[in-house]
Amino acid sequence: MKWTDNSTGESGFYIERAPSGTSSFTRVGTVAANIKTFTQSVAKGIYLYRVQAFNSGGVSAYSN
Repeated sequence: MKWTDNSTGESGFYIERAPSGTSSFTRVGTVAANIKTFTQSVAKGIYLYRVQAFNSGGVSAYSN
């Protein structure tokens, strides 16, 4: 997956995934600041992903 880095001063990004049709998101990865891609092998199915920037001050809102 890819996303646009609209953050400034982030330490990294949390990546979360949920099966389509649910709201049960689980953190599946963390990447460093300025990284804008994440690759993961998953079982067959449709999944929703969301990304959240973080730094020592806290976390951003989730991506859409």
